[in-house]
Amino acid sequence: MILNLTELSNEPMDEQITMQLLRRILAGDLRAGDLLVPARTLASRQRVGMSTVRRAYEALAKRGVVRRLAGDRYVVATLSPEAEEKIRHRLSQKDAGGRAGMQEILSHDGFDVDADEGRWMEADMATARQIQADLLPKELPDEPGLRVAAYCKPSLTVGGDFYDVIALDQDRIAIVIADASGKGLPAAMMISQLHGMFRSEINHGNDISITLRHVNDHLAAFSSPEKFATVFIGIFDRSTGEFEYANAGHNHPVLMRADGTSEPLEAGGTILGIFPGADFVTETVVLDAGDLLFLYTDGVTETRNATDEEYGEDRLLDLLRRHRERPADGVVETVLRDLGGFQATEPLQDDRTCLVLKSEAVAARLY
Repeated sequence: MILNLTELSNEPMDEQITMQLLRRILAGDLRAGDLLVPARTLASRQRVGMSTVRRAYEALAKRGVVRRLAGDRYVVATLSPEAEEKIRHRLSQKDAGGRAGMQEILSHDGFDVDADEGRWMEADMATARQIQADLLPKELPDEPGLRVAAYCKPSLTVGGDFYDVIALDQDRIAIVIADASGKGLPAAMMISQLHGMFRSEINHGNDISITLRHVNDHLAAFSSPEKFATVFIGIFDRSTGEFEYANAGHNHPVLMRADGTSEPLEAGGTILGIFPGADFVTETVVLDAGDLLFLYTDGVTETRNATDEEYGEDRLLDLLRRHRERPADGVVETVLRDLGGFQATEPLQDDRTCLVLKSEAVAARLY
């Protein structure tokens, strides 16, 4: 996010930031539940002091336009239609030559967040987080032929990432990892919907291509155009080591071979929810002894450090290659530790999810 700030204006920098963010919120560029860019990051991009950005954020927070969360994070709040109308009216007067300042435009009459309402909102979000946590698998496979480990953390109270591991029979398991558009409660609601649809399709015995087609058509028909999701789905057979998969616009999982060679799993089709009637293709790879499969969402590779550099796929690939002999949970721990050392001190900017499958010797998979 880049703002148009200038020292030639009579308005202080913090007020310029406040007003431009407010206009983006009213225009729908920033929606309820969206996380504002961390103050440190925005200050670096705009070449202003971090205290200037924080004053701007606090001005919006005091009037209920955004909410401050733990860890110095700010999320766009939900404004009533009456509040939006008042702000739009005052902005239009200012644009027409009026002298209304930021304090007047964000005056107290009629749209400050009531303290009791804020407490109820926090309680509702805590409930939503628990519901979302309950969707994740309670146990992961840890038996001959396969080891699985996973991690999922939303950037806000709730998020738009999820993963699932579903036992199909004695030998086969299905895995799903998804990333819904947006953040916060709207993304979490979509993830809950996706979770139910994938569970229903898979448990009814539908193959991967049909499952993706049905879910895609449902989202395209019943969701707004800005609501979509990237998904990767696969079925692993412990008795043969075969892994059939399809990638619906998701970050390419890394298949890291025991010898250090690697390949991305790309085959599949488009993201879900945009193009009704889309078809999806599958491919099959074989996981030999010592091979590992690393699945992740963009909250991993798009992690940024203090100089706004992305963690990136190359850095991830090199890390997986150097630590490919570790067990599944050890790989997850290694990636999280490396991300923690790389990222800026600000809280997560995006939801972060990763899942690792580690194959054992084929002989251990046979009965």
